[in-house]
Amino acid sequence: MCSRRLWLALALACAAPLLSLPVRAGALVVVQRDFAQLVSGAEQVVEGTVVAVEEAPDASGIQRTLVTLADLLVLKGQVAGDRFVLDVAGGEKGGLRSSVLDLPELRLGERYVLFVAANGRAVFPVVGVWQGVFRVVRDDERQAEVVTTYDGSAVTGRAGRNLLRRRQPRGGEKAVSVQEFRNWVLEEASSPSR
Repeated sequence: MCSRRLWLALALACAAPLLSLPVRAGALVVVQRDFAQLVSGAEQVVEGTVVAVEEAPDASGIQRTLVTLADLLVLKGQVAGDRFVLDVAGGEKGGLRSSVLDLPELRLGERYVLFVAANGRAVFPVVGVWQGVFRVVRDDERQAEVVTTYDGSAVTGRAGRNLLRRRQPRGGEKAVSVQEFRNWVLEEASSPSR
């Protein structure tokens, strides 16, 4: 029921540029996922830098936002070519913006690791919505690239099926390097946790 209301809101916003009534969709409900579920649920796990964000309607006229990643590293699954396009619901048409509240915004020039599923078929085709979006950032102190969650918490380790996260790392804790995070993805994809 919730997804029908969401698609109705998106369809109304895209199909009726003169109609500017507020449409209320149901709340976004996201099931908590552990690291093993992120990896197993992903059709592709890709690391890349956002080089373009474009809005265009799909074949049925529903507005979509296409996020292109380059400098690509594929950790799981298959990707055709050296770029990957994440197809997200929503965008602007005729001066009206249709979007879903609380979805992550992937920003031009930033680097991400994405756990992708149902690309082009889901509202936001990432496993666990923001749970499957990780940022690759530069740690100037260590002169290395490290991994944070979408909200900026440092990924500091792994305990079984779960990732350890800290908003403000304590003591000797540090965000894991992107290479260590890649290794975790590859290990989990080849030998899933039980």
